[in-house]
Amino acid sequence: MGCRGVWILDPSGDIVASSARADRDIVERLCDEAKRLCEDDRLQAQFYPGSNQWVQLFRMGSPGFSGVVAVWEDRVVEENLRLEMQSLGHDINNMLAVAQGHLELLQKDQETVPASLTEALWMLERAEDLVRRLGRSAVVDEAADGGWADVWETLNHLTTLLRRTTCHVEVVGPGNIPPVAVDRADLTEIFQNLLQNACDAMPEGGAISIQVSSDDEMISVSVRDHGDGIRSEQLDEIFSPYFTTKPTGHGLGLYRTRYLIERAGGRIRVISAPGAGSTFIVSLPQAKNSGKISCSPNTGLR
Repeated sequence: MGCRGVWILDPSGDIVASSARADRDIVERLCDEAKRLCEDDRLQAQFYPGSNQWVQLFRMGSPGFSGVVAVWEDRVVEENLRLEMQSLGHDINNMLAVAQGHLELLQKDQETVPASLTEALWMLERAEDLVRRLGRSAVVDEAADGGWADVWETLNHLTTLLRRTTCHVEVVGPGNIPPVAVDRADLTEIFQNLLQNACDAMPEGGAISIQVSSDDEMISVSVRDHGDGIRSEQLDEIFSPYFTTKPTGHGLGLYRTRYLIERAGGRIRVISAPGAGSTFIVSLPQAKNSGKISCSPNTGLR
């Protein structure tokens, strides 16, 4: 990947510093995109000024600087990497398909299917989703067109995994809601991050409360823990890359979660206070023309 230059812009879209020379139309597009990024309170954006070129914009906020950093890159190397990843992904998916086929044969031979077998099949399907994502996003991290997912199914599988921890989940909400217009792998990553954070906030264990609701356009899911809460001065930083309060954390989980939600046209906000726990509220658009999905009686999530 070759860097052609870097710009630094203030929140109004004016260039503060630059190491790149570009045509006027590219500079105007850059300034407009930077201003829109700050106005919309998004974390990043990108546009393509020419063949095999890519400008990425990152909104930054710290005591020392507030604005946008933009990087102009050549994509020739990344294009080659994409092709290699697609080839590897094809081979890995072939192996996953064989493993999935054997598990499905075992499932057919069982009068009562063990829960562990069902979870193993679901995890294999998620692995296939992740491999497909790698293949399509080696250059640009885009959501799959027309993707949709079942909120109840996703929460059911993820809360099953939490049973191995000291946390337990309490869920309320209607059993019959529309699917959301989010790729299934993305939805799983979103709630896996939020549930893991909620569990980490209660090292001695405790209840995680989830509430699901819907209106004409959006599905809302709140995830509440009963941990120590977040200090007010940290609330503006928790979605920033590399910010973490965990001794072994990387600070990318909430940053990635917010990015996936906003990419799908949704929003995330947090309500928290020291000693009162934290509630993350996710709103995601409904998938159109996909019908409604009823919660299975054995999910335990009604």
